[in-house]
Amino acid sequence: MTPLLIYDGECKFCDYWVSFVIRNDRKKLFYFVHKQSARATEWLSAESLALHDSVIVVTDQHEILYKTDAVLYIMSKLSVAWQVLRGFLSIFPRGMRNYVYDTIARNRYQRFGKYDQCKIPTLSDRERFLD
Repeated sequence: MTPLLIYDGECKFCDYWVSFVIRNDRKKLFYFVHKQSARATEWLSAESLALHDSVIVVTDQHEILYKTDAVLYIMSKLSVAWQVLRGFLSIFPRGMRNYVYDTIARNRYQRFGKYDQCKIPTLSDRERFLD
């Protein structure tokens, strides 16, 4: 199984993050699904999970990661430069990292905006998005 990134498809900041991952995921490891999709809703419900204001990554080992743990995992799969940054960010305690994450997540629509509907991926990226 390849890693799956579940994100808020209406959030412009989240869309930027997904676009960033696509640009930097040269091995094309990640697949994507937005939380508004039927597949994500069904899966989250079956796993008794809620997205809240967090990105979720289901790793290739079926581990479920939230918030900064998910972000750090993603960074670990990108280029060496991002892996170095991941190493630096990892020195901060999870509580501190997640406090910053939660502050951004709580205000993401006001600061970055919101789409009326989930953005459609480009043709070249569509194969990596699950409905």
